[in-house]
Amino acid sequence: MNTIDRRRRIGPPNAVPLYFPAQPSKVVEKSSKDEKLFIQVNNIPTATGSSFIQSGNNILLASVYGPRPSFKRTFNDKAVLKVTFHSSPFLTTRNDPYNNNFNARKSEIEVDPDFQIIDSVVLSTLETACANLIVLDQYPKSNIEIFVNLINTDNKTTFIQLLPLIHNSVNLALVDSGIALKNSQQHVLPKTTCS
Repeated sequence: MNTIDRRRRIGPPNAVPLYFPAQPSKVVEKSSKDEKLFIQVNNIPTATGSSFIQSGNNILLASVYGPRPSFKRTFNDKAVLKVTFHSSPFLTTRNDPYNNNFNARKSEIEVDPDFQIIDSVVLSTLETACANLIVLDQYPKSNIEIFVNLINTDNKTTFIQLLPLIHNSVNLALVDSGIALKNSQQHVLPKTTCS
């Protein structure tokens, strides 16, 4: 008679647990100098709100357009939010010393798949964060468009370090636009004017 309970995912009675040798921890060296941070808001005159952030070699530009009237035939009881994240083409192409990308056609340029994954992750987190931050119910039958451009980054910056900069640039642009936002207690923040 077998004593193993087949309804549960238990290994055989004579199974040996897996053993992984301890890996040496990586030591992260911090630079002795602090990275300088430059922030500018309201730098795109045609946008409702915009922000420019430069932290070290990382440069981000975010702009908000809206709320604009929606001309769709269906009635939306809350605003439709559209978020677009764009990184510069020279950041996403693979560096091949034997291939001159300046003379290549757009169809021949090979995009790094890691950047495609990062773009999709950034876009999904931005859409979720902005949908939870903006009071969309206050703007029926309207569109709000948010554009984020990653202009420059360096090889030292990791994705985890870049994501807060992206979110901060979007938040500054939203505050600059005067769109009604929620805070952590689910109250609507008053519209502010940035000068």
